[in-house]
Amino acid sequence: MSNFVNARQPKYRPFLRGCRTFALVFAIGVLPSTYGQGNEHVRWTAMSHTAYAITGDIESTPKGFKIVGNDLPLQLIRKFGPEEIENAAKMFDLQNGANLSGGLYRTRLSSSARLVNGNTFCGKDDTKWIVVLISDKRQDLHMANFSGDSEPDLHPSIIGKSTNFCGTYWYQKASAGTNN
Repeated sequence: MSNFVNARQPKYRPFLRGCRTFALVFAIGVLPSTYGQGNEHVRWTAMSHTAYAITGDIESTPKGFKIVGNDLPLQLIRKFGPEEIENAAKMFDLQNGANLSGGLYRTRLSSSARLVNGNTFCGKDDTKWIVVLISDKRQDLHMANFSGDSEPDLHPSIIGKSTNFCGTYWYQKASAGTNN
């Protein structure tokens, strides 16, 4: 006999509903701690050529990012440990992962969503994964996006060959008096 829980059986529905509620509360509680300051909206200025040309400045919200009027909801899959931080740092051409934190997020941004100058995040594919790294002083935000149904493998020997890797973006926290 299998230990598999059949969600269609009425006796398991309250349990599964509780699991979904816990996951949602956990994600909402953890998500802002990675790149924002809790419930506030934080503006980020595009610093890399890719960020400037494709997204422009962005805003982090308690539920994800706002990019050129498009909501990019994020669901935390996991926070990165030291090895994944190091691998992600290499993806962004950073010297090392010291003083960084970050994680892998599930998202969905349709390929029909237009960004700066009509650009898209992943060409004709939907964006389904976001990697976020943030500096310890929360001044720099690095973001990479991926298409595909499988979690991206961030190992340097694999990421360069990935057909689901769409691009990297670098932002700095906007100054308090900046309206850009």
